[in-house]
Amino acid sequence: MNLDEMEGFGGDIPFENFTDDIIPLLDLSDSDRYLMPEVCQNVAVRLRQLIRNWPDDDMDK
Repeated sequence: MNLDEMEGFGGDIPFENFTDDIIPLLDLSDSDRYLMPEVCQNVAVRLRQLIRNWPDDDMDK
């Protein structure tokens, strides 16, 4: 997925079109929602997988 094309990031593609354990974090409203602990565990595992191969000098890491 290209994050720039997703709802909430400048685009119009809804996250519901995708299945990935990182989606709950990306689709979370900044002000009125929270993630349940079980969801956080899945998000954390997926986030570790995603950043594993990022260069150390990437400021997004």
